[in-house]
Amino acid sequence: MQPNVIVCLDSDDFCKSANDADRSYRALKLENGLKVLIVSDETTKTAAASLSVGTGGIRDPEKVPGLAHFLEHMLFLGTERYPSEQDYSNYISRHGGLYNASTYYNDTNYFFNISAEHLKGALDRFSAFFTCPLFTASCTEREINAVHEEFQKNFLSDAFRENRLFYSLISDDHPLNKFISGNKKTLVDIPKSFGIDSHHVVNCCGQRESGRSTVSLVTELFSGIKRNSSASIVELSNPFEGPNQLNKEIRVVPIRDRRVLEISFNVPYMMPHYRSNPDAYVSHLIGHEGSGSLLRYLQDRNLVLSLMSYNSGDHGFETFRVSMELTEEGFEKFYDIITAFFQYVHMMKLARPQQRIYAELKKMAEWSFRYQEKLPESTLASRCSRLLHFIPPQDVLKFGNFYDNFDEDLIQEYIERLNPDNLRIILRSKSFLKTEENLETEKIYGTKYSVRDIPEEWIKKWKNSEMNDKLFLPKVNPFIPDCDPPVLTLKPDTPDEVAVPSLSYESEYCRLWFKKDDCFFVPKSVLQVLVRVPMMTWHPLYNVMAILFIRLLQNEIQEIIYEAELAGISSGASHCVNGFELTFKGLSEKMTLLVLQVIDKMSGFEASEERKFLSYKDLYKRSLENALLAEPYKLASSLLNLALLSNFFAVQDLLLFMDQVTFDRFKSFVPQMMSSMHLEILAHGNFTLQEATDLCHYLERTLKETRNAKPLLKSEKLFRLRCVQIPNRALLIYGERSIAQPTYALCCYFQVGPQSNRSSSVVDLYCQILSDCFMAEVRTQKQLGYALFFNSKRVAGVQGLILLLQSSSSLEKCDAAFEDFLASVPAIISKLSEEEFSQFKEGLQKVYLEKPKKLSQEAYRYWSEILSGNYHFRRYACYAKELKLLTKKDLLQFHLTYMSKNAPERRKLSIAVLPAVEAASETDAE
Repeated sequence: MQPNVIVCLDSDDFCKSANDADRSYRALKLENGLKVLIVSDETTKTAAASLSVGTGGIRDPEKVPGLAHFLEHMLFLGTERYPSEQDYSNYISRHGGLYNASTYYNDTNYFFNISAEHLKGALDRFSAFFTCPLFTASCTEREINAVHEEFQKNFLSDAFRENRLFYSLISDDHPLNKFISGNKKTLVDIPKSFGIDSHHVVNCCGQRESGRSTVSLVTELFSGIKRNSSASIVELSNPFEGPNQLNKEIRVVPIRDRRVLEISFNVPYMMPHYRSNPDAYVSHLIGHEGSGSLLRYLQDRNLVLSLMSYNSGDHGFETFRVSMELTEEGFEKFYDIITAFFQYVHMMKLARPQQRIYAELKKMAEWSFRYQEKLPESTLASRCSRLLHFIPPQDVLKFGNFYDNFDEDLIQEYIERLNPDNLRIILRSKSFLKTEENLETEKIYGTKYSVRDIPEEWIKKWKNSEMNDKLFLPKVNPFIPDCDPPVLTLKPDTPDEVAVPSLSYESEYCRLWFKKDDCFFVPKSVLQVLVRVPMMTWHPLYNVMAILFIRLLQNEIQEIIYEAELAGISSGASHCVNGFELTFKGLSEKMTLLVLQVIDKMSGFEASEERKFLSYKDLYKRSLENALLAEPYKLASSLLNLALLSNFFAVQDLLLFMDQVTFDRFKSFVPQMMSSMHLEILAHGNFTLQEATDLCHYLERTLKETRNAKPLLKSEKLFRLRCVQIPNRALLIYGERSIAQPTYALCCYFQVGPQSNRSSSVVDLYCQILSDCFMAEVRTQKQLGYALFFNSKRVAGVQGLILLLQSSSSLEKCDAAFEDFLASVPAIISKLSEEEFSQFKEGLQKVYLEKPKKLSQEAYRYWSEILSGNYHFRRYACYAKELKLLTKKDLLQFHLTYMSKNAPERRKLSIAVLPAVEAASETDAE
């Protein structure tokens, strides 16, 4: 036992997954109260650490809202041991890592990942945040500006606006009433000096060194954090209790055009009961999407498009929420929707909690945990560090999968709290701007809203809810595997297995790429199906109708895929540039059953309900209109793709033809679209080749028989996106004005040429070395914006890179900052020592060669190659090979050839997004 360690648990004490053989765990508690979880994994190339400070925004002084968030920013900017502002960020990026932090109401979480052999140096710098921060005066004003830019970036985010609105309506004395994001207004009078005054929780994860050597390291580095017994996670009272909060209807005007009904209830705090998980039982039933469910009942009446139930809150209180996307008809009848909800709850109360349903949830949780694959190191670290505030270390790995005790009375008590006297209604619609009188305005974000009492006659009606024979508890799930206890068998090996997918079957209708799992050895599979539909690329009108088909198909298969998802198989339909995709991933035992049912639904699809069609058309139209309200930097990225790619339709083009999509036209389009297609399939994981081939045959046969489908022309099968070639020495500029956002965005794209292993490794290393310098100069020093990027950009087989910034400064100033930075690049590269240059290469090398943590991640890599038509399955190994050969001279030559202002092959495309008209200056108008 180390001298400063007072509590210690070894790996055998933890609730571990049987599939978690590579990692060992150790928990300890230092004399200063610091809780530590150490995870050792000899197979990983990446290490990570997270520290969760038990102090968040609710401890901000009353007159300085946002101080905790500001402190989070300041900790990155120098310590007594490492006084340089950029030392920490340079060290992390040089060794192939990432870092970030988030401030919450009750805690603040810091994390990083890095190449495993450099964990010690990273931890030394990381621990100094909390033992000897500098808080230099020179950084103060700049970081106030950074916090303000972050506030501006989120100013039109409905999530931020509504969160602030609801907490602004609670008692002024409640800690959650505070505005924790901060901006210039709240931080200009910040105190001259401050320090860390909190309880800390640390988690170090994913390193390769033995647990005992890391114990010594953590003890040495983190024992110096001062203990303060008066500071810890605050147990909060429920802010929504009392007559001024309940039986209220809050009408909110959102930024994006959505019709959403949310009903919420104050419920008992369930964290102390995490091992029996009673709230999960209730949420499972109310959020169910199968036969007899509330959602199915409301969808059948064209009142609701989607429904989700969940609990939210903080330490000490909890609310249960049900959120529904409404149709136009549902918006007019939202009290009737709430009536159906209370009818469903009435049925649940009379039925009492069911042991059968709880056992089903328990069984699937056990399956999920038994075959759980590795989380990325930084994700695991952050998750565990925050959980250590609330539960014993030995339970953090299994948290969310405990169903140890069927507590019928506790579940029933929870259900009883879902009553009309305990109700709050939140209704969101842009139409309230026109229909509501006397709207109030929230002070910080300017959100328009009104508050009224729920009419007493409706409260009385809901209290007297009766049984509705259309609403009933779910039946036995057919996708749950039959065996118990949860032990699955792996399929036999396939002869002549290969390291990457191989083309195992090909016909005029279909191509099958197959790879048996040879790495993860879990009873899981991934099946991806690309249905090529050339009509989608012909015209915006066809594109709109094809996407509506996919959305209606998703609704058609909703009940099937929901039950499968509960049983560990996720699936769905989505669109891509030249067709649509069907995705199936998860436990393999019942996957074939699901695939066959979905194929039958797809091949037999017919549009039969005009009312449903019009509701989904309206939803899609509003989603397109909302896309135009996105943050300027996201709009700039979309505009870049529009400028570069052929067969890529602008949102405005799709909206232009939306009104021409009638129900009759859509009904005629679907058979035409399905009459000619080609399938490209990836089967990866716990499949046999025969199983995968049989599925291909079934797909082909079904489409031929039900749709009389014909194969595509050869030229249609070979469809690939084409990228516009920018001429040498060209400067192209394209701009649009935002319709809502008050800030600028500038995206400068530099085209390099056809993608190759060498060009990709050069660009990646160039960005690896310079991205942190770019952020330091443009964001930290020049204070031009919070959202900025310096990344590679590969599109349609063409290599390039982008400099992207969202800013309140003018476009001229942003572009000048970009050019100033690029002018400094030769000096930055030249000043690198050979050792530093090698470290950047080694860090990137490990990123290239880091193996996927999950079967689904590996399948995603393969599928990306198939979708793009490149089929370069060994891409990252080839990049790593080229990377070894690169020198500083190569990077300088690349810069002088493609990036410097007078480079002979410079091809620059600038995408500009201007502020909305009401926020524009006279200069913008000119």
